[in-house]
Amino acid sequence: MVLELVTHVQDVSGIDVAAKNKWRWDWITNTPLEECISKAKEDGTAWCSICRKTIKYGSSGKKALFKHVDSPPHQASKRSIQTNYNIGGYLKGAEQPGDHVRPVVPVNQRATQLEAMVLGFVAENDLPFTITSGLLDLMKAGAKDKKALGEVKLTRQTASYKMVHGVSKTLTDSLAERFNQTLFS
Repeated sequence: MVLELVTHVQDVSGIDVAAKNKWRWDWITNTPLEECISKAKEDGTAWCSICRKTIKYGSSGKKALFKHVDSPPHQASKRSIQTNYNIGGYLKGAEQPGDHVRPVVPVNQRATQLEAMVLGFVAENDLPFTITSGLLDLMKAGAKDKKALGEVKLTRQTASYKMVHGVSKTLTDSLAERFNQTLFS
């Protein structure tokens, strides 16, 4: 499910049909809520861009929004965003082909840069460092077929669906078949 957001110029009167407290833009205008709270295209629902969570305000109105902003998880997420920097801007990206001659970069420098990118990805996504060797093996395998690698597109929803109904189902079926063929006590 993709959550759609409403902009200030859109009319929200048709969205909050069943909500006791209808959305009002003045709840967030010129308040601390303005930087992180947005109206979702669902009845009685708002979206916090810092926590990436939905907030149900339909029964208690703007109190629910202020309560969320004052909650410890929201404050922790806000502090985390303020103290962490996205390292993507610090890494040199791939140059676009142009008329100029590109300088020759030594292999060891490119390897060091790739290591930094992998470690940055692991750190930014809160992954364990034990995954780095497997991630490098995956990158090496994917680099062999550049045409297919360019065609791969996986969103969160697609990945979740394929894991639940594809890989997981296949593994469960093969495990059940193996248990049916093998006696165990």
